[in-house]
Amino acid sequence: MSEQRLITRWKSVQQPVLSKLSCKLCAFTDSIQNFKTYKANDAFHAGELIRYQCPSCDVIFGDLRFLNFSLSKIAADYKDLYSFYKEGNTTPHITHVIDKINLGKDKTYLDYACGKYTCTLDTLNASGYNVYGYDAYVDNPHPKFIKKMNKTTTFDVVYSNNYIEHVINPKKDLQKLLALVNKNGKLVLIGPCWDYCIEYSHYHTFFFVGRSVQYLCNMLGIKEIYSEKITFTAGNSTIVKIFEKI
Repeated sequence: MSEQRLITRWKSVQQPVLSKLSCKLCAFTDSIQNFKTYKANDAFHAGELIRYQCPSCDVIFGDLRFLNFSLSKIAADYKDLYSFYKEGNTTPHITHVIDKINLGKDKTYLDYACGKYTCTLDTLNASGYNVYGYDAYVDNPHPKFIKKMNKTTTFDVVYSNNYIEHVINPKKDLQKLLALVNKNGKLVLIGPCWDYCIEYSHYHTFFFVGRSVQYLCNMLGIKEIYSEKITFTAGNSTIVKIFEKI
């Protein structure tokens, strides 16, 4: 059983013992005692999570055990998770955000890391948007799902929901998204974890709080042109940030 594999995997993974620590975003290195520590209990069998806040750029990163996994082991961990865990339908939230930011229906859109559900693609395309989907970890039968990304294919708007907190290598992972954005296009990153929240998941590896957003922009050659916290009718909320290339 895949859930049992997840349980077994995490029983054998220990926290690294470190005297010094390097920030996983800006590479600032100092005594580990000078990094603020955040602890939480994981909802997906990883036990106690430990994260650290960089005193130089403010990013909160960790758990280090997961960040130290190989990419193949990370993929296996996600595969085991999704064998039994089903995420809620975020289509109403995404469509609300896309309508609100109003970047135009005459654009090509890519839903990056869209998952296996087709509701969002169906809803947005039915309302006049031209939206494609892509996710490296799933095979989606939807006719507008791109199974293999062509290196020359770009879009006017690339958006991703609940992705930014899942990056493993911020520079490398976000450069992949930016390579898909047209020269004058927009990158839209949606999710509540621009604040430190939903900390009970070891899959949430980076929280870009404080100065870390600007550091991220400088590192990637982009600028933030829009940021808003949006509260939905049910009372829950998300944060949407829009970036463009400099």
